[in-house]
Amino acid sequence: MPTDFRKAVKEAMQTKGITQKTLAEAVGTYQSHISAYLNGERGLPHDKLEKAFDALGLEVKQKQP
Repeated sequence: MPTDFRKAVKEAMQTKGITQKTLAEAVGTYQSHISAYLNGERGLPHDKLEKAFDALGLEVKQKQP
């Protein structure tokens, strides 16, 4: 999973004051999984990453060449 996604999630969590536990509940996973994802120790399945982005109000856009 690209580091840019992790960075976006971390920044959105900080900006919105959302804790790992709150995000985990919104995503339907454990806080420890969110922590491991944010630390680059594991990925998140696509469906959970989509839920995280939705919960944080983020959207994925393709870079223009």
